[in-house]
Amino acid sequence: MIDNKWTLYAVAPETVKFSEKQKAEFFDGDFWQGRKLTHQLWGLIHLRRTQGPSEKVDSLIEHICNRLTTELKYDFAVVDIYIQKIAFVLKAGHPEKIKRRWIERVIANQADDGGWNDRWYFLRSRRRPIFDFDNPPSDRHATIQGLWLLYQVKYRYPEHFGLEKTPQGQSGN
Repeated sequence: MIDNKWTLYAVAPETVKFSEKQKAEFFDGDFWQGRKLTHQLWGLIHLRRTQGPSEKVDSLIEHICNRLTTELKYDFAVVDIYIQKIAFVLKAGHPEKIKRRWIERVIANQADDGGWNDRWYFLRSRRRPIFDFDNPPSDRHATIQGLWLLYQVKYRYPEHFGLEKTPQGQSGN
């Protein structure tokens, strides 16, 4: 899958064979949509980590973060892709682009079993839309993303989101 190939390219470029078209698409900030866009960002974050910062990659990361946060303004379903957009923008180093309200929505949509779902009311995000009244258990993928998002809020960017740091360097709220 192309999005896995991007991350592999970022961590071990010698093992990946990209066509010129695939390489151009990886570095095109306007080509991809939806999950491919968040996974493109993921690959670029790892590329920056392994290859070091560059103006081209940093600019592309910021452009994609801007696209994702523009989408977040209009996303109404709090499902795994909503959580993923926020978590990836934070991982990219742009907490200033994330509204506290978006974090609050994620927290408010935590399921009774402690996790998060890929379903919001009757909408599924990773599968075909479904219409039923069952209350499914949390989804592992969405739950891990939710926990990772909140970890970043609490331990990486506590001041940005109005949390206090304790003297031991841990977040207090």
